[in-house]
Amino acid sequence: ALGSGVATDEDNQELNARKERKLYQAFFTPPELAREIVEMADVAGKRVLEPSAGEGALADACREAGAIQVECVESNPERAEILKSKRYSATYGDFLAITPSPIYDRIVMNPPFTKNQDCAHVAQALRWLAPGGKLISVMAGNTDRDCFSRLVEGRSYSIKPLEPGAFRDADTMVKTLILTIDKAEEAVMETKDQSSSTPCYIGRKPCGCVVAACVDRPEWKKETAKALKEWVNEGLAIERVPAGWVRANFK
Repeated sequence: ALGSGVATDEDNQELNARKERKLYQAFFTPPELAREIVEMADVAGKRVLEPSAGEGALADACREAGAIQVECVESNPERAEILKSKRYSATYGDFLAITPSPIYDRIVMNPPFTKNQDCAHVAQALRWLAPGGKLISVMAGNTDRDCFSRLVEGRSYSIKPLEPGAFRDADTMVKTLILTIDKAEEAVMETKDQSSSTPCYIGRKPCGCVVAACVDRPEWKKETAKALKEWVNEGLAIERVPAGWVRANFK
């Protein structure tokens, strides 16, 4: 009880909840902020992804705002079940370990921050974003980080600092901002040698990062086969995509 030096069941529950929030970096998005992010994202009629969804604060706001489909990823099994009970398509697992496919019109997210995880999660999320799509994410407020500079380099983006204490109710006073990234439409560029529709191979690490690419041209058949064999030996996942996708996504 308060002032008695004796912890009550309620005190212990709150302590355990704080430990769990720290373990999973589960600082949930306040409803008012969730609505602001979703309004910025303009999700009506769009297919939306919320990674690291927690209990679905952003997903709920997307549903209310008229998104035609909302899907979630969550690393905590209990929260993944909560999302499913709310009739979301929810994948239980580590978002960084899931092979991406650029299929979502909008991505709204509030990722974990510790050890620059927010940069890693946003970089991964961009691989899920369709050309012409929009990503909006809460992030740690330090824009001087190398990972942040690499994340936004060459992209169309904007930053909105949040008021101090925006996550006070979630038991953290960390400085935060809202990052918006608009993903360019696939470039339709042609050169003397190849068009944007020329097939290419890309190699991904288990985290989903694209680390290699080569053009699939008949005259380079032997060189391509050798490269793909080396990628497999290195544990890379191989995908075949148009050259325009490589230009738009692989930096």
